[in-house]
Amino acid sequence: MKKLSSLAFLMLVVGLIGCARNDHPLRAYEKMLGTADKLNWTFHRVVEDKEGIGYRFPGYLIGIEKSKRERIGMDRSIDSRLKIDNFNGKVRKRLVARLDDRKQTFVSHIVRYDLAHQSVPRIKSEFLYNIYDIVPHDTSAASSAYDLSWQTMEALSEEIRDRLAEEKFTHVFIFAMGWNTDQQEAVRNYNSLYGNLLQVAQENATPGAFKPLFFGFSWPSRWRWPGISYFNKANDADEIGSVWVNILLNKVLLPIKTTHEMRVVVVGHSFGARAVTRAVFSKALLFDRAAIPATVPDLVIGLQGAFSINRFIAGEGNEGSPYKDHETAAKRFVFTWSDSDTANPIANFVTGADHIGGRYGYKAVQEPPGSDIFRLIRLSESGEVADATDLTETDGRILLVDASKVIRYGTYEKGGMSHSDIYKPEIARFIWQHIERYAP
Repeated sequence: MKKLSSLAFLMLVVGLIGCARNDHPLRAYEKMLGTADKLNWTFHRVVEDKEGIGYRFPGYLIGIEKSKRERIGMDRSIDSRLKIDNFNGKVRKRLVARLDDRKQTFVSHIVRYDLAHQSVPRIKSEFLYNIYDIVPHDTSAASSAYDLSWQTMEALSEEIRDRLAEEKFTHVFIFAMGWNTDQQEAVRNYNSLYGNLLQVAQENATPGAFKPLFFGFSWPSRWRWPGISYFNKANDADEIGSVWVNILLNKVLLPIKTTHEMRVVVVGHSFGARAVTRAVFSKALLFDRAAIPATVPDLVIGLQGAFSINRFIAGEGNEGSPYKDHETAAKRFVFTWSDSDTANPIANFVTGADHIGGRYGYKAVQEPPGSDIFRLIRLSESGEVADATDLTETDGRILLVDASKVIRYGTYEKGGMSHSDIYKPEIARFIWQHIERYAP
């Protein structure tokens, strides 16, 4: 028995040694940036393995991370570049709470994916920006990571203009994923959702009429305490939308839209829908009031959005209705909800919010004032609008789409029943139908 115990102990020690992670050159630089634990690693996986993790199509991956403000050089209470005085009341109060956190998000890397015209065709990856490459050569860069993020995002204007000079893009897409989605999963989801869309477009678009360029965000949407992380990550989604998605949309892409004939389509799932809509309605954070540009996205699509429908309804909710001016914020808003989405009803129970992606949001707009703002339509099992006349209306109301016949199954290692059941050809067909109608 003693020999057996000694053997078991020896095997345990060997096992622990074998499981220990060898040191990696990144570890020292992660410590400088405040991203040095196993959870943080999952939001810059591509930095360690850019060939193993990536898109299957041309586009850009923008990696957002989070750190204590003093580590990344964000020593102001609220960034002076943000025009917070353009807002008032509850909307301002909420923005201040999101933007004056002891931790701040920042851009740590941007990867460009392109088709390599070589003897062996493939998708090649290239870092346009990587703070983990900069810090080893200039350790002071860690304490400037926040300012470098702004510079890098704004520099995308020149990058995109150069690409447009070489090739004609007809559409630009911005995508964001939701809660508890690490970078590797976000990339997989983009490959699935956008890949299905490209397939549907291939089958339906006139040759040359659809040549899209893709921008996808990964962001620190997980926390080590999953249950209570909901509140923390809801706030992070609002912050990321207010700042980084906002810069990409309103300072980079929409100004280019005014000089190039291209459509801008914005898509988000769950908290990703929260982030992208927050960007759409945060233009005034980036410009002096007299200089706020009028150009808007052509189409905004929220898939099972995880935010209160009261954001759109003046006088409702406790957030100051920040989206009430929707008629001037984008040419068309479209949101799905499903009766099989059990994540959104739980959110209603916990927070009291009538989330736009679930049955409580749907019930909240059955009569005025909600029914004056939302038009209720349905999807068939094939992912097409059940009544084609719903796509011919011109009254300007937001489309709230009952997708219960499509978004209805549980998904691998995801809660909320059908909350994440969006990576399928039927949803790609739904998105394509609305692109054809509202962003041709």
